[in-house]
Amino acid sequence: MSSMNTYRRESDRIPFGVECALPGLPEPSRASHQRRPKRGGMRSFGVLLLTIVFILGVWQIGRGIYIYFKAPVAQGAADKKA
Repeated sequence: MSSMNTYRRESDRIPFGVECALPGLPEPSRASHQRRPKRGGMRSFGVLLLTIVFILGVWQIGRGIYIYFKAPVAQGAADKKA
């Protein structure tokens, strides 16, 4: 009995969709199977630092907008417009 024609399912023998149009492709290279190196500690630290700086910047802008609009409302300028 030939092991080349031994399939577990009939669907393995019948190509569907895109598989029919694809030519035989070579195996992927060894480089594509190798794991990518992990990120360095300094790079992770830099991303963390940039994230903190961004959050603090948004916080400061939000505080500035709040203070800018708080004064006229506290003095009742919104009531005088009507």
